[in-house]
Amino acid sequence: MNILVVGRKYSESFAMHIAETLEHLGHNVLVFEPGIKAQQAINPIHHKILQAKTQFFYFYQQTSWGRSQEENRLKIFLDGKKLDLVISCHDFLNPYQVKWLKETFSCKVAIWFPDAISNFGKAMFLDAEYDALFFKEPFVVDILKNELRKNAFYLPECCNPFRHKKIELTENDRLKYACEITTAGNMHTARAAFFKNLQQYDVKIWGNPAPAWMDTTGIKSMIQNQFVSNEEKSKAFACSKIVVNTMHPTEVFGANVRLFEIAASGSFQICNYRKGLEDLFEIDKELIVFHTIEEFHKKAKFYLKNESLRKEIAERAFQKTMQKHTYEKRLVQIFKNLGL
Repeated sequence: MNILVVGRKYSESFAMHIAETLEHLGHNVLVFEPGIKAQQAINPIHHKILQAKTQFFYFYQQTSWGRSQEENRLKIFLDGKKLDLVISCHDFLNPYQVKWLKETFSCKVAIWFPDAISNFGKAMFLDAEYDALFFKEPFVVDILKNELRKNAFYLPECCNPFRHKKIELTENDRLKYACEITTAGNMHTARAAFFKNLQQYDVKIWGNPAPAWMDTTGIKSMIQNQFVSNEEKSKAFACSKIVVNTMHPTEVFGANVRLFEIAASGSFQICNYRKGLEDLFEIDKELIVFHTIEEFHKKAKFYLKNESLRKEIAERAFQKTMQKHTYEKRLVQIFKNLGL
């Protein structure tokens, strides 16, 4: 099939993982990046500049001129092309663009939304005539199907085995990443609040710098101020005894992508409980969860002393992930739901 993927283009973006997998499956793939070209911050100042550019674009696209400019960019990009399917990797397409794509190419148009409900923003997808909408949050799917009569489906996130995988570690890797507890991701307030309870452990937090307004008292020594992706992220996970997966409070029943990235790297993780986890992994056998900070401390202290148990659980999670939770498996499900 000829498939257009709409999304950000950077080292470990959702869109690029989807595009890479589609190409591996033998499809012809185009990737259109909406808005400002994605860049990876090289230092804290550059990170702030990129944030400012993103905010500017958000207001720019609210204007009729900005909207028409974005619509023209897409039309020019697709001039002379043929499409069978469009997958928008976030709420990037406005209702007019969705309508234009369907009418111009007689193709299916779907959205696969990878974020928590706190990142819905304008939620343009509610006003667009998508052929199907895929969300990792069962709570959202239920509302869209039953209250709004949308063709919505539950589709959890997953891993890309080409990028998220077991890595042979060097001594330099161990020197850089070794610790008792680690995680990787944006430093939002819920994550900061959680890690302030972990000051008695040897902790390394990987990701872009925390916002300037955030009070990082108690966790400054943990924050490495370095973004890690793909193979480097797998190294960071593998060099830690425990990877803590702290999901945002607005992950109601669903799970974040880190759940699968950690498992794919062959690393041991402890995750805050969400109801949907039970449909993805076998609790206590493939995944260790906690409900309270007291329970976390109890389990962390236990597993820090039991390396063999950590390895057994991590291996079972790895096997389950390779069998059921890859981009290839998810894309096959999308094709099936769209009748392709």
